[in-house]
Amino acid sequence: MSERQTMMPSRSGYAWSQVGDRVRCYRANADSQFVTTDLLLESRDHTSFHDHRLAHLTMAVNELFAEAERHAPEGMDLAMLKTPDGFFLAWTENHHDEDFPQHLKADGVDADSPAEKVREALHLKV
Repeated sequence: MSERQTMMPSRSGYAWSQVGDRVRCYRANADSQFVTTDLLLESRDHTSFHDHRLAHLTMAVNELFAEAERHAPEGMDLAMLKTPDGFFLAWTENHHDEDFPQHLKADGVDADSPAEKVREALHLKV
C-alpha cells in the first residue's frame, strides 16, 4: 500500500475564514474545511455499501477535482467548505502551516458564524 498524504493533520484539522473577497484556510481544532486532493477515498473491493456504481462515481468525482486543480488560480487550492447548509466548493488560500488567527473571528465569516452571515458572505443559493 502506498503512503498517502492525509487531508487533516493528526493533531488538528482545518478551518476556513472569509475576509473581503478571499477565503483562507488555517490549521485549527476544527473540521470545517477539506482539501479536495483525494477527497473521496476509493474502496479496495466492491461491497453492498460501496458497489461498482459508487466506485465509478468516486473515481469520476476525483477526476473532476483533479482537472479543476490543474487549472487553479495562482496560489489557490480547491477546497470543500462545511457550511450550516451543506458543503460548498471554493478556491482557498492555503495557510495550513499557520494556526487560525483569533482576530478573524471578529473580522471575518467562518463556519461558526451565524448561518445567515455565512450564506451572505459565500453568496450561497439556498
